Amino acid sequence: MTPRRQRLEYPRLCGGSQPSQGSLLWSLRMSAGQQDEAVGVPQAGFAGTGWGLLAIAALCGALATLFLVQAQRLTPDWGFPLDDSWIHLRFAANLADGHGFAFNKGEPTPGSTAPLWTLLLALVLKITGGVCFPVYAAGVAFHVATCVMAFKLSELVGAARNRATWVAVFTAASATFTWSSLSGLEVTFFTFLSLAGIYCHIRHGGAGSVRTLIAPALFGLAALARPEGVALFAFALFDDLLRFRRRAGTSLVTVCRRFGGKIAVFGLIVAPWVVFCLQTTGRPLPNTFYAKTAGEAQLLSLHHFKIVLRLL
Repeated sequence: MTPRRQRLEYPRLCGGSQPSQGSLLWSLRMSAGQQDEAVGVPQAGFAGTGWGLLAIAALCGALATLFLVQAQRLTPDWGFPLDDSWIHLRFAANLADGHGFAFNKGEPTPGSTAPLWTLLLALVLKITGGVCFPVYAAGVAFHVATCVMAFKLSELVGAARNRATWVAVFTAASATFTWSSLSGLEVTFFTFLSLAGIYCHIRHGGAGSVRTLIAPALFGLAALARPEGVALFAFALFDDLLRFRRRAGTSLVTVCRRFGGKIAVFGLIVAPWVVFCLQTTGRPLPNTFYAKTAGEAQLLSLHHFKIVLRLL
């Protein structure tokens, strides 16, 4: 028998009384390791083992290979499907050669909404000296990592291991993810960081220790991989607010300390990019944002929210 994982005290984690059997909170408790002796939860799963990880990696690699073989039949040259991929690589090449974050040498500019992905590509180019296949490998690696986090997150929110395994398999077999992993874009990198941040927020969000800062750190990295990472962090803070409202006896000082620490960690990670944008363009966001939108006013506009409400 495998050793039981360390038990989490439910009142300390979420506050309140014990959840009733069959509820979502009961499922969360069960998946976190508090298994009731009288209730059997299926534990047989493949994706949670070393062989399972190898199988998921093999599936992602096989599908990527089939995609590349088919692409080679259509065009004789190796490359990427979108101009955004080559823009990232132009920035990455200049960065790897010591010319700074610039599209044209000697002209630093925040011309990327995914600066962390650009930095990662620069590291890949510097280490390997190649372009297409090293970037393909990085994308596929993050596809595999996304599958692993999909498995862990599914298990955390109540899925039995065999069902969580299927979540990982379907994520690996997704045509969209296969294409994205070979596109030279930040898609699989961002999804990995996002799922990892959500997992840590649920797992450690109310633990009352330094582990609560892992999620905002991951959300900060996600925000540097895609701007949508900021929204994930905002949703996490809103979830924390709801959690504190339900918890009796939580002092205002405790709430401010928790929120302040998380905002500080997120801000410290995002701040260097904001400072770079201010120094080069005088604006806090990348120039690509202003080229595609109406600027900061777009963020404050309720137009898109009204559209969503009508759809609901």
